[in-house]
Amino acid sequence: MGTPLFAVPILKSLYEKNYIIPTVYTQPPKKSQRGQKINKSPIQIAGEDFNIDCRTPETLKENKDEYEYLKQLDLDLVIVVAYGQIIPKEFLNLAKKGFFEPCQKRFYQCSRLPSAKVERCSTYSTIYYELR
Repeated sequence: MGTPLFAVPILKSLYEKNYIIPTVYTQPPKKSQRGQKINKSPIQIAGEDFNIDCRTPETLKENKDEYEYLKQLDLDLVIVVAYGQIIPKEFLNLAKKGFFEPCQKRFYQCSRLPSAKVERCSTYSTIYYELR
């Protein structure tokens, strides 16, 4: 999951090292710049350049469609880089090895976190990928 420009080099590095990246989550396109044009996030642009599925839900909270989509991916690990939304507790159980936030050097695995901490797991971008 990712949104800002500084998340792009991490996605690019994973892509260039041939990690399997089934999807990228980022914030929905928003109006910005002169003329208030609708602009995609830098991570969405990079994901599309690499032909990676990009998902832009308004929220993950109580979002059964996104939950089921991620569940069927059967992910090993989720990389989170500045996503901009709170990741619900139930999502944190979807990756076998948990969620890793490299910029903060944090590793989130739902079973190891008190629920108060999980609810504050605010992140900005997440890149979902499989380890090989």
